[in-house]
Amino acid sequence: KTPAGTAPWTSAITGLKALRPGRPTTAPAAPPLPVLIVSGYAEEEGIDPDIPRLTKPFRNAELAASLAPRYATDFTRELRTIACADGTRAEFAIDIGEVIVDDAHGRRTAPICEVEVELLEGEPRTLLRLVQTLARDIALVPCFDSKAARGDALADRRNRQPVKMPPVAPAADQPVAQALAQALTAGLRCLIANLPSAIDPAADPEFVHLARVALRRMRSLLQAHRTVLDHPHRLDELDRHLRTLAHALGAARDWDVFCDSTLALLNEPGPATGEDAVRAALMPALTAMAHKHRAAAHDALWKHLVSRRFSQAMLAIEAMALELSDAQGPTCSAAARRVLEAEHRRAVARARGLAGDDAAGLHRLRLDVKRLRYVFDFYTPLYGAEQALPYALALAALQTRLGRLNDLAVAARLLATVGRATAPERLWQAQLARMLDRHRPKLATHVMELRAAPRVWMDGAHRS
Repeated sequence: KTPAGTAPWTSAITGLKALRPGRPTTAPAAPPLPVLIVSGYAEEEGIDPDIPRLTKPFRNAELAASLAPRYATDFTRELRTIACADGTRAEFAIDIGEVIVDDAHGRRTAPICEVEVELLEGEPRTLLRLVQTLARDIALVPCFDSKAARGDALADRRNRQPVKMPPVAPAADQPVAQALAQALTAGLRCLIANLPSAIDPAADPEFVHLARVALRRMRSLLQAHRTVLDHPHRLDELDRHLRTLAHALGAARDWDVFCDSTLALLNEPGPATGEDAVRAALMPALTAMAHKHRAAAHDALWKHLVSRRFSQAMLAIEAMALELSDAQGPTCSAAARRVLEAEHRRAVARARGLAGDDAAGLHRLRLDVKRLRYVFDFYTPLYGAEQALPYALALAALQTRLGRLNDLAVAARLLATVGRATAPERLWQAQLARMLDRHRPKLATHVMELRAAPRVWMDGAHRS
């Protein structure tokens, strides 16, 4: 299926055309694959001689010589059919083994250790409850990569890349619960894609960052719609499941930022030249201590990811998405006006009268503004990017400023953890305090700009 008004990518296309650039943008992304053109007598014209080709007639032995396996799977499967009391039937398979690639670059393997549960007939919710019951004793995590996808990645020697949570495009007349189900599914896939690499402190820090953003988006959307959806206690229960993961990701991200950005800031020249030499002499010890804490934070994240608690949290997201996927209730159009206005007023009220040196108040304001940003991003497709741009720019500017203030406040807190063990902490704390003083006066301007920006959801205009 394709979005309304767009042409599906179903036009006739030959294998030769598929090799060439210029494919429609609606075509699904796929890794490059080795290709063998099998052509008839009259089909040789226009074929690049560099493309491997087998021309008719040919024997089976010639075809076999032209092909080579990209990967192999070697696993043992134990299979059972499960019948539930409500008539639901499922196939339950346990696969243990490995994916194998043996080519010119050597032998490479990836483990297979998975449970495949396939619904044969009946109710999907029953099947999910069965898996959730199993997850009380075994750490089971949803997996979206097939064995074939893992084999292709291994054969191509592709490293994992950080994955952004894709946007959801709610329709004005769509029940908001169903749009939120799509957002939860997108967020879950993003988490599962990033978290295996997030545990490594030497990996790209974007793995942790993007996993954390996906988790925050999901939590923000559910919290903001708590009064719009049925059974708010279920949302509270899900949020409790996700809180531990949020804390583990937050700690890893804080130390990533400290090691990759804050240490460089602390090494900048200060107003007193005598202090520079002291800081430079103490910086190696501070750096070593910070990286030690970073490794410990990522280790704590890994321990959570292999726990049953994490497994139950991921399955709880899947269960909530399934529950909301066919729910009715308020449309996105109706919910947007109510939820966005409430979130806007909440953030503006928090900013009113806030002192620039109130660290706790600034932290709460940052969380409110971030939540408003995620909710506004969710509903922006209803109004169009151009119409939403003035408010989006004002909101982004305020969030960026609050983010910088928060990074410096977190840096001061982490510095208190490691600084005393290495040297006079006051030199670096003074450096951070000067940076905070530069950012605080600009905060009020950003708040005023947000208050003055047109609230696009109030005019009732939605894109058709």
